Amino acid sequence: IAQEVGDKTTAAALGTKIVNLLTPWLVSMSNNDTLVYDATWGGIVSTLGISDPSQDFGQGRYNDHHFHYGYFLYAGAILAKYDINTFAPLREPMNQLLRDYANPSYADTQFPYMRHFDPYDGHSWAAGLFSFMDGRNQESTGEAINAYYSAYLYATALGFEDTAAFYEIVLNMEATSGRRYWHPMRSQSKDLYGDAFSHNTVGIVWSSKVDYVTFFGADTEFVYGIQMLPFTPATRMLIRPDWVKEAWCPDNSTCADGMKTAAQHANKNGWAQFLYSAYAMVDRNAALDNALACTPDDGNTLTNTMHWIFTNQQASANA
Repeated sequence: IAQEVGDKTTAAALGTKIVNLLTPWLVSMSNNDTLVYDATWGGIVSTLGISDPSQDFGQGRYNDHHFHYGYFLYAGAILAKYDINTFAPLREPMNQLLRDYANPSYADTQFPYMRHFDPYDGHSWAAGLFSFMDGRNQESTGEAINAYYSAYLYATALGFEDTAAFYEIVLNMEATSGRRYWHPMRSQSKDLYGDAFSHNTVGIVWSSKVDYVTFFGADTEFVYGIQMLPFTPATRMLIRPDWVKEAWCPDNSTCADGMKTAAQHANKNGWAQFLYSAYAMVDRNAALDNALACTPDDGNTLTNTMHWIFTNQQASANA
C-alpha cells in the first residue's frame, strides 16, 4: 500500500520490519519454536508441533500449512518485488516454505506435489495426518485463497512465469470452489446440502458433510469472517456483491444468521470490521463509517481495511 501511494519512506521502514520479523524464523532460527525439516513426511514443521500434535494447531502433523505459510509467502513476495537485494537472505528458506505446501513438481524428492490441493475436488483440504470420522476438511477459504495468491505473487516477483501461470490456475480453481461450496446463495445451499441447511455460508466443508460452525466457535461472525480473511486484492475472487448483499440480510427478524446481525453481535471488534469490509462491495460509505468505529483484529490493520474499502467500486451517491 505504501508503494502504491508513493510513500517510499514508510515502504522502506516496513521492508526492514518484514526482514526483522522473518529472520528469526527463516535465517537465524533464533525464536523459541524453530522450523525444521521432517524427513519422514517431507515438510517444514515447527519444533513444538512435531513433538506434540496438539501444539501450533496441529502444524507438526501438517494441518493448515497452506494457511500458515501463505502469510510468510505474501510478505516475501512483496519484499522480493520491491527490494530484491534485501530479500536475498530469505530467498532459499522462503523457497522451501513454498515447496512445502505448493510444490509444482512431481520430480521433487524432498516435498510432495501440492500437499493440500486436490485437483479432482477443485479445492484444498486443510487437515493433515489426523483422522476424522467425516473424512477430510477445510475451514478457511479466505486463507486458502491467500495461500495460492501468495504463491502466484511470489513466483511473479521472482520472474518464474510458467510457475506463476500454474498458481494462477490453482488460485482460480480454489476461488471457484470456495464460491460454490462455502459461499452459496441460499437457494443454492439447499440444492447442495438439503432443505435443512438454509445458510449462505458454510463454516467447515468435510468429505461427507458440512457444518455451520468453526473449529474455534459457533458465533455467526466467526463463520462469515473465517471465510473471507485476510482481505487482499484476491478476496474479490472469492466474495461477490450479490452474495454479500444476500448475506447482509438487513431484516434481522427474518434473517437471524445474517451478516448484519453478526456484525452487530461482534460489537465493533476485529470480526465486525471484517464483515463491514465485505459490505463495502454493496455500500462503500456505510461500510467505511462502521469499519472505522471498530478495533482491528491483531492480524489486520486499519490501513489495510481502509485501502480495501476505498478500492471497492460500490459507493453511495455522495461518495
